Amino acid sequence: MAKLERERVKVKSNLGKSVVTKPVKRKPKTRKEIKEYLLAKGVIRLPSAEELAIAAEWDALPEAERRQFTAKLQSLKLEPPLSELIHQMRGRRLHTDSL
Repeated sequence: MAKLERERVKVKSNLGKSVVTKPVKRKPKTRKEIKEYLLAKGVIRLPSAEELAIAAEWDALPEAERRQFTAKLQSLKLEPPLSELIHQMRGRRLHTDSL
């Protein structure tokens, strides 16, 4: 109980005072530094051998064929739209959570 009271007094005495924090390391600025930072944090990973092979196949395609393929993908319409699918799945999850 005495320890709790000491902590309460300490907190009260520090109210309104500025808090000193540890200096922040310099943020990564270059693409390489950002990539290394994200890799270290586990946010991204290096591509697998299979992914590298697929990327090489894509890069080997003629530019016109890549543009044509990209245009076809961009013109696709999902029925129902993706937003509706998400809405439906959330509704199902909410329904099953209440059971």
